[in-house]
Amino acid sequence: MQSALPSEDIKLLEDFFNGDMYGTLSVGKTLDDWSISNDSEPEEFITPPTPPVRVDSLPEEEQHPLQNTPKEKPKTQWFTSNEVAKDNTTEAKKLGVWLKKQWKGALEKAPDVVKGIKNRDAVVQRPELEVKSFVHKKGMLYKVQSGPVEDLFGEYSGRWCILQNSNFICYSDNTCDSIKEHFPAESILSVQILQDPKFKYKYDNDDLHCFELNTTGKSRGGHVYGTRDIAERRVWMRCIAESLTKKFPAKISTEYTRMGWAYLREGVSGRWVGAWLMLAGRTLYYAIDNQSTKNLDLRQVRCMLLQVYQESDNNPRTNDKGPNIVVDTPNVTLYLRMWTSRETKVWCHIVKLAAHNNGAYLDQQQLTKNEIPVLVEKCINFIYTHGSMSEGIYRRPGTNTSVAEILTKFRKDAWAVQLTVDKSTEHDVATALKRFFRDLPEPVLSSTQRQYLHQVSMVKNKEERIRMYKASLDQLPPISYKTAKKLFSHLHFIASQSNKNLMTAENLAAVWGPSLMHQEEKDNSVSNSKHLQNVIVVKQLLEMYRDIFPEDPTEIEKEKIMLQVLEKHSQGPQSGINSKGAGDFRVWIYLHNKEGQPVNIAVGPNKTAYDVCVELSPKINMPVHELILEEVVLNEKLQRPVHFSEKVLDIVLRWSYWDEPDRKDNHLVLLPYTKYSDFVVDKNTPLSADLKFSDNRSRGFKLYTFEFSQAKLNCYKDRTCDEKLFSYNVEDILWYLGNESKRNPQSRWTITFIETKIHPQRTKSCPYFGNVIIWGDPHTRAKWLGAMLRARFRESLKQPAMHVNLMTN
Repeated sequence: MQSALPSEDIKLLEDFFNGDMYGTLSVGKTLDDWSISNDSEPEEFITPPTPPVRVDSLPEEEQHPLQNTPKEKPKTQWFTSNEVAKDNTTEAKKLGVWLKKQWKGALEKAPDVVKGIKNRDAVVQRPELEVKSFVHKKGMLYKVQSGPVEDLFGEYSGRWCILQNSNFICYSDNTCDSIKEHFPAESILSVQILQDPKFKYKYDNDDLHCFELNTTGKSRGGHVYGTRDIAERRVWMRCIAESLTKKFPAKISTEYTRMGWAYLREGVSGRWVGAWLMLAGRTLYYAIDNQSTKNLDLRQVRCMLLQVYQESDNNPRTNDKGPNIVVDTPNVTLYLRMWTSRETKVWCHIVKLAAHNNGAYLDQQQLTKNEIPVLVEKCINFIYTHGSMSEGIYRRPGTNTSVAEILTKFRKDAWAVQLTVDKSTEHDVATALKRFFRDLPEPVLSSTQRQYLHQVSMVKNKEERIRMYKASLDQLPPISYKTAKKLFSHLHFIASQSNKNLMTAENLAAVWGPSLMHQEEKDNSVSNSKHLQNVIVVKQLLEMYRDIFPEDPTEIEKEKIMLQVLEKHSQGPQSGINSKGAGDFRVWIYLHNKEGQPVNIAVGPNKTAYDVCVELSPKINMPVHELILEEVVLNEKLQRPVHFSEKVLDIVLRWSYWDEPDRKDNHLVLLPYTKYSDFVVDKNTPLSADLKFSDNRSRGFKLYTFEFSQAKLNCYKDRTCDEKLFSYNVEDILWYLGNESKRNPQSRWTITFIETKIHPQRTKSCPYFGNVIIWGDPHTRAKWLGAMLRARFRESLKQPAMHVNLMTN
């Protein structure tokens, strides 16, 4: 567990990591809460006004302010001659010309307010319309009437619509006698597809596929039209877009969500210009006059908000003083301003939805500037800072509620998540990262490459193996490749600190193999074999990371700096890294049964069941050699004796991978050894019998021939033993007495066994817990399980005498 208040070094390290993902953005006052009104604001103009011609200085013919005063009749110069008066007039004219030139020069350097221009950018032109538009489209559309009565009864009006020469005209019928609506191109603010369930209208039992035309002028507001054919709606939207501008490729204009125009500024120092906008998927395209079309990957949007209007910002003149939109990405910050507040707010809402629309696949996540999912990079940076030296990192599980909360927040808005030590431990974040990779529909090391990677792992020549790994990884999609490189770089560093965190490359591979190369096999023996091969692949990729991935000098330098800070922090008095001993994990042990006295003890990674018996024997008033630890799971339906050499922490951690209903009441009990005395056998003997069996896919039981020989449990289809159904090494299975209540074996003498390296997960195809075998009497069952136990541990279930002597001496 980390210290709640990290040192200055750790704080600097956090800032060091965040520098690659965050930028400084000063957006001034913002609007955190806003609503979208369906009513358009009053507009002074029918269409956006054409601004006056922009000027850079006063015209030549403009008079000096001092010369604009009424001319006074000159006083008589009785004391001068006419020649002197004439000379004075000439000098005055020269002086006036000189003053005029000086005034003109001063005005050229003066601010706009001195010249009588309050806002130079108020004259920004809207983007150019497509003047040579010959888009022609006509057909029947259904206009959705707005109003409380119409909304209640769902009233629609048929319209014969014609789009020609940038004019969208709606007639009452195809005779074109009566015009109902007329929208010139200059009055159209935006057009948007309507996919929200609240816009699911029907006409004569046919679904209407609707789009909304937002306009200014006398008919301002949103006008909803629908078609009976979803493809027809796309055609109409494409034609409307092309009638406004041809700046966007046909592929984009065919599949866009919303399109319109706005005033746009790139960066704080940029100039406001008119631009066309088009939102398609999770990409925002924008086109400025006389420039090529640009795009913004909304997956990389770090921050998006509404900024309060301020006079000092030189905002272009629009219909009202509504807010601006600020879209901040690692590469550019865009400022957007629409003609009305309603347009601005709707655009902000729909673009934000697209930016935060995180899917299930890796390339559907919000991304950093390195094109790595934000979740992955933030979790890795947190673990670098707070978990690199933590014992059992990635092996010890986090708290389920905390892990679920972390993943939920990342799905909602990954950039908004702030991981802090006061709310999450390094193990919570590590478990969340593993679960994210495990839950991907397609693993990072894709299923199409799995078989090839297995073959590469068996190549003996190291140089050839490296070459083949490189070639295989180069075939990954860009985001998958960069994510894999980032993760393996991180795990390689964690393995380099195994003397502190006890997580070698082999240990990390055992943990990460199922997450990075997960797969499901119907045959349990095949599944186990594939699992081991996956672990070998991941282990080799970790050990040969520097050889497989291109060397990055900045990455190596970053690791050096990070290691210096972590070592300095771990040696300081304020260190919170690995500050506790091995016994920083505590569990409850019940005495005799669950109704007995519970005792809370500290459990470290090396604490065995025998150590627990030694510690608690005074509390139960029995000698150690007469005690045994029992694991009780699945709502007390399954129990098993824990061998004295087993590590208690491994048992508890194993539960964390089970489904919540299967683990919620699991516990350990310390009780007298006599309960399991029947399982003591002196020697290993081959056993064979016809036993009823059911796997985790079926409820019913069938008769098969079982054999236990040479430390293997074999199952055959019949007594001929010609067809083997499966075979397990005894160390690869974990067995419990009993069975879950959903099954009906018609016998009390059953065992349920699961694979030790495959965590039991209930699915639609495998709804039951483990595999069940039935015996006819308790003595035969005890004989089989005793033989299996001795073959597994090479020793009796009873603790040997030397352990007792060690305790008593």
